[in-house]
Amino acid sequence: MMNMKCISHKYIMFVLIAIFFVAEKTLDAQSSISGNYRSYFGEKLELRSDSTFIYNWTFDLASSWSIGEWYKSDNFIFLKVTPVYDTLRVSDGRLNRELDSFVLSADQSSGVITIEDFVSSQLSSGGQLTDIRFDKLFRRNNKLFKVQENGRLSRKRVRPIFGRKKRPTYFFRVKD
Repeated sequence: MMNMKCISHKYIMFVLIAIFFVAEKTLDAQSSISGNYRSYFGEKLELRSDSTFIYNWTFDLASSWSIGEWYKSDNFIFLKVTPVYDTLRVSDGRLNRELDSFVLSADQSSGVITIEDFVSSQLSSGGQLTDIRFDKLFRRNNKLFKVQENGRLSRKRVRPIFGRKKRPTYFFRVKD
């Protein structure tokens, strides 16, 4: 009977140690990917260690952004955009009541806005993107390659609007 207890304790310790090492490797992989990336085309991607991301695109006076969650599977990173909504509150004088609608937020926090706030946010060039042009990336050597719909990596070089030299379309890691 004593030997059975000893064996079961050893087995439990082995399982706990194995779980610890697997969890440590998973967290290490997540943290090694998290960081700031950018492309040659005005794109910035921040992969946070809490599995959230912020995507920004800027060009001249235009800009857009998205936030969401990401996860890793093998060397692939999957992005899922989470739209942020504001409550647009409009007074209806005929019915003597207020009407609410959900509209895409101009910033990264939800709130209650007026029709004036909504109209002024629509005058800007850009805003929130609910559908970024990619949702799957492949990681290789601190570079994140966009995966096309056909499953191939986007590896072509493209000439920016202002520039002579063709540039790759991948994201590269920048110092935090």
